[in-house]
Amino acid sequence: ADAGADDDTAAVGVFLREVQLRVLDRLDGGHEAELAEAVEATGGESMLDDQGIACLNLANIAYEWDDLSQAEALTARALELARRRGNELLLMQATLRMASIQAARGEPGDARETLQALIATIQNPAWLREVQNAIALISLHAKEFNSLDWWLSLIASKDESIPGMQRERETFTLARLHISTGKPQAAIDAIDGWEADAARHGRVRSQIEALCLAAMAHEANGDREQASQALAQALQIGLE
Repeated sequence: ADAGADDDTAAVGVFLREVQLRVLDRLDGGHEAELAEAVEATGGESMLDDQGIACLNLANIAYEWDDLSQAEALTARALELARRRGNELLLMQATLRMASIQAARGEPGDARETLQALIATIQNPAWLREVQNAIALISLHAKEFNSLDWWLSLIASKDESIPGMQRERETFTLARLHISTGKPQAAIDAIDGWEADAARHGRVRSQIEALCLAAMAHEANGDREQASQALAQALQIGLE
């Protein structure tokens, strides 16, 4: 029975990856060349911010397609430009991407060190929460569930200064934690309403992510019908 469950989970994972690739193709297709041109075209000190942003956008695409070497090189360039320009937002975003690359390579310790060093420089509360959420995700992927009590206490606080998008990211991380720790119903309850909110405001990626999380939670909860419906809806959105 356990082997069958593992096979089912693997099949769901393959299907979710197919949905993700289709969505990425829809959202990013045709833009990579434009971004590359932007990197080449920008020149002069006054344009380095634009060049850094373009490098990071290209790095994000390379990361989504599992080209970690290209993603790392582009992120390193974005970090270099961010430091040169003193662009704190770009520095934070590029550091988050570098940490995600390290984690994807099976280096969670290095990823955490990268983010902990960044925390010491951040003054903006919303940015700080974003980095803390990234640290939580690294611990989650490393199956260090018991180390996340601090983060659970953090997101339980009612801080009105935290933007809705950050709340959404934290909710999705919480849902992943519930699924990974055998609490699929808690995951379903946590993400309830977020897919509809994303649809109302045109956040396609968020809508897809919410549906995929719902599918995994329903599958783990033994509800194949609901899981299939969520996956079908996600795929339909990706193909539109």
